[in-house]
Amino acid sequence: MERVGGNLEDIDVSAIAATEAGSTVTEGGQQAQTAAQTLVAESEDVINTLSTNINTMADTVRTQVTTTQSTIEGGDVDGNSAMAARAAAAELTGQVDTVVNAANDSVTQIRTYLMNEVTRFQSDVIGDLQAIMSNVDLAFQDLSAAQTRLRENLDLADQSIRMP
Repeated sequence: MERVGGNLEDIDVSAIAATEAGSTVTEGGQQAQTAAQTLVAESEDVINTLSTNINTMADTVRTQVTTTQSTIEGGDVDGNSAMAARAAAAELTGQVDTVVNAANDSVTQIRTYLMNEVTRFQSDVIGDLQAIMSNVDLAFQDLSAAQTRLRENLDLADQSIRMP
């Protein structure tokens, strides 16, 4: 008659669960790493889109100024009015350039800050979190191995105390 046989199945199930838990933890760490890499790429895309939009808006304003200036030059405006219109167009173009330069400087600062933060986060995920996940996985593997040894030892004990 088996004394501990019924408990052996429970230990087997527990050992399998520990192995699966370790695998799940490792997979979670890999998913976090993928998410961090995606965050880096998406952040760069957002910054590039912002920069493109700023420059596109500036180009649109410059084109409008040039079109207006051409209309004035081709019209009946002369003398002081023409000079004032040219000066206003030049001033507006200069202001657009000033705004675009300031906006691009701000985008560069945002890019630097954001990429530093994202890179730090990615390093933490890849380094620290991955190490923790690996250690947890190893702990679960050790637990599974210990449970398997316990099961084997209990099985041997059960066989040694069987009644004839």
